[in-house]
Amino acid sequence: MTRHRIFRAILPAASLALIVAAGCATLSAAQAAQREDNSPSATSVSTAVVEPCPMAIANPPPVGADGKTIGGPLVVLNGVELLLQPATKVCLSSGYGQRNGRAHRGVDYHTRTSGDVLAAADGTILEATTRADFGAMIVIYHGSSVYTRYAHLASFSAPAKQGARIRRGEVLGPIGATGATSVRHLHYEILSGTYVSGVGSFGLATHNPFGLPSP
Repeated sequence: MTRHRIFRAILPAASLALIVAAGCATLSAAQAAQREDNSPSATSVSTAVVEPCPMAIANPPPVGADGKTIGGPLVVLNGVELLLQPATKVCLSSGYGQRNGRAHRGVDYHTRTSGDVLAAADGTILEATTRADFGAMIVIYHGSSVYTRYAHLASFSAPAKQGARIRRGEVLGPIGATGATSVRHLHYEILSGTYVSGVGSFGLATHNPFGLPSP
């Protein structure tokens, strides 16, 4: 076979290899972009601010000077810095206080898409359980007698196990509508006090997150 024929025989195979390699590179870039979209970065978590949902909000906190944001990204209790909005792709749908004649001891963050629940600060998971009222629920201890509760998750992420150490911004699970609700949202509580066996997190005092100071 002449050199010219050998070159013509090799060229299609070489071209195919280049196309396959380019396709793999494109797929890898797309997968990387998807991972970035689905995983909140440390920057996005640390700068997230609260915006009200376009609906009637019970006990709405005052809106800031810009007319859109309510507060954030951090509040402080007993020296522990906590995310005011420990979730992605959400807006505030209910504040802290009386609602429909009953005490609403946390705040609600609504999602229309597929937001995730995030740990508000470093800590240890004390409770990761499912209840009839709060559905899939997590309670984290952050030290200095400070705790946070997250309710109505759709499910628990792999790291979200009782006794596990967790970092601020780590995903606890997707926002859901488990328990006594039909609306997909996160019910979030900031708590303090002494955790007593048998009573657990329901013996702790609750705090209005929007009444706590910024760092």
